[in-house]
Amino acid sequence: MPRFPTTKDWGTISSRPFSKYAKFIEKMGKPKFPLHIGDTYLAPPKSAEFRQIDSEYDDIHKYCAPKGHPVLVDAISEKYDVSPDQVMVVPGATAGLHVAAMATLQPGDKVLILAPFWPLAKGIIQAVGAIPVCVPFFTTDGSVADRIRPYMDDQTVAVYCNSPNNPTGAMLTQDEAQELASLVQEQDWWLFSDEVYERLIYHGQNVSLRTLAPKNTISLYSFSKAYAMAGYRCGYLILPSASLEEHFLKGIVHSFYSVSTPAQLVGADVLKQEDAWIENTRQLYVKAGAAVADVLNVAHPTNGTFIFMDVSKYLGSRTFDQFMEACIEQKLLLAPGSAFGDGYENCIRICFTCVDLPTAIEGAQILKDVLES
Repeated sequence: MPRFPTTKDWGTISSRPFSKYAKFIEKMGKPKFPLHIGDTYLAPPKSAEFRQIDSEYDDIHKYCAPKGHPVLVDAISEKYDVSPDQVMVVPGATAGLHVAAMATLQPGDKVLILAPFWPLAKGIIQAVGAIPVCVPFFTTDGSVADRIRPYMDDQTVAVYCNSPNNPTGAMLTQDEAQELASLVQEQDWWLFSDEVYERLIYHGQNVSLRTLAPKNTISLYSFSKAYAMAGYRCGYLILPSASLEEHFLKGIVHSFYSVSTPAQLVGADVLKQEDAWIENTRQLYVKAGAAVADVLNVAHPTNGTFIFMDVSKYLGSRTFDQFMEACIEQKLLLAPGSAFGDGYENCIRICFTCVDLPTAIEGAQILKDVLES
């Protein structure tokens, strides 16, 4: 067999973030309560239907410019008040972070990942030969500098921050955002600002890091979460400067070339038309989050689509793996905390939007029974 590369930490990257329990899941068959997945049971808005655009555009079946279809690029440019040359369309935030990593990192560079973090962020950074450094942040107190400085060194070149946060729902305060922006600018680092949940905020107001550290921040967005369009694989980057366009374009051209043209065209319509749909969706999610939280006797989620909880006190003589297996036996899947960073091994993430509300409540009741058994 031909050799595999030895210069990349490829062997430590998981092909599935929750694969540790794969053999139990396979034995179980189709789960009845797939609360591990970050998705929604809702259908996307009407304007996201491909038939809406089939007669409107004559280039729907053709390649488009690698940076993005002009219709979507212009819609994003207008929505965020940035130059079209700062906008790059990508197949979701996953590919967006990969393009950003390819364009800005080299082997041996360290990236501080503010934890708990979206599970794929770590592997994406490893995939380009850089070193992810887990920084306990959203579950700790103190100033931003106090939380970050112990983990930084001369190899540090970037910070990854996901706010509103997956999995906790926590969001940077204005003061925290300003502190983080100041630190990044002081150190002259890149700032990968993952704002995928920017439209799923139930309390407070999101602070976009791009506005505070405009020369350092690469912002990541997606249609997947807010608009129920995960299968469309469409998202976008906003770059610090139009001068970076050609540099980032190299990663796009030599990886996926361009995003699905139909997905981009409906994405443009969604951005322009669906504020009312988003507001209705937020109300449904607030109701679902509160109902599931009440069953589990935990605080209501403040943003996003998840509840993140430490189950240590419920384990008793069981190991965490035995607890997870007990859930799987009930056809209930949860995301294990180990996927979200070091130190969260006894935590679980519950998605309260991936199934309809009655099913989510039933799954939460089963989880409660397993916790208390």
